[in-house]
Amino acid sequence: MGPDLIEFDSYTLVDAFATYKFNDNATLFLNVENLANTAYKPAHYLDKRLVGRGRTVMGGLTVKF
Repeated sequence: MGPDLIEFDSYTLVDAFATYKFNDNATLFLNVENLANTAYKPAHYLDKRLVGRGRTVMGGLTVKF
């Protein structure tokens, strides 16, 4: 006998990213995950009460010395 199968609703996630290179030594970046803030359930979440992350924004500056 195999494991019980669990069905999940389908979903679409949209991510966006941008970078801006000031010069050879400095780059600015911005990432946005789940742009539409969609509620979804990743397949590896077996607890039906848990959902995936909402909209997540990350940014930063990379500088070389």
